[in-house]
Amino acid sequence: MQIEGFSLDAQKQRIESYAKSLDIDIIREFSDEGKSGKSIEGREEFQRMLEYVMAGEDVD
Repeated sequence: MQIEGFSLDAQKQRIESYAKSLDIDIIREFSDEGKSGKSIEGREEFQRMLEYVMAGEDVD
């Protein structure tokens, strides 16, 4: 269960506002909806994000 104020939608809104304030482009999103953040097990999008970074993609 997401803690109030930290739902995926709230997190996305906050990061979009933060990026906009610093003129940062969000080029890709990874979201494991309905999955606990306590473990990476079973989090396919988290695994894809790690592979994306490890492949040397343009990430700051």
